Amino acid sequence: MLLDSTEQQSIPSPEPLLVPQEPIAVNKASGTRYGLRGAPDRVEFRRSDGSDEGVALSFLLDRKFDGLADAETLVLAAHGSKITFHVNWPTYQPWQNALDTRSWTKAREPRDLIDRRELGHRIALRMQKFIKEAVQVDSLASQWTVGNSGIGLDRIVLRSLFQVTQGGWQAELCVVGKTLDN
Repeated sequence: MLLDSTEQQSIPSPEPLLVPQEPIAVNKASGTRYGLRGAPDRVEFRRSDGSDEGVALSFLLDRKFDGLADAETLVLAAHGSKITFHVNWPTYQPWQNALDTRSWTKAREPRDLIDRRELGHRIALRMQKFIKEAVQVDSLASQWTVGNSGIGLDRIVLRSLFQVTQGGWQAELCVVGKTLDN
């Protein structure tokens, strides 16, 4: 069971809390160029035990893929070799970073599609970078603080990556109240 942002009181909690992220804003001018053309795409990150609660970013960062369902399934075949990964974490400035969706040769030529486990690992790397670079704009909402004095990758769970614009994607993330490494 996930709690939405209206039900969330504070962290920690025994239930995973859905991180309330605003979708990125697309104005009318850029909407023509970058807006979605058709239904948005989504890549799910489920556990192989049948649970739909997602996979801890710390596991994906450490390449612990044993519990990831359909880990070797190729993903993002219909999309470019790079996407823009957006994070709109509560109380922080919006953040974005490029994410390669292909493996590359030494000559920097796109080679092969990546699978779900490699995409998960790359998302975990971007979230690690977000935590290091994030600029907090509202320190009063300390339950959403990330980093050494707050929420780390061991408490963030990746449920899915979903398309918000033609080349822009956001992750559906949850926070758990205790570490998953125990």
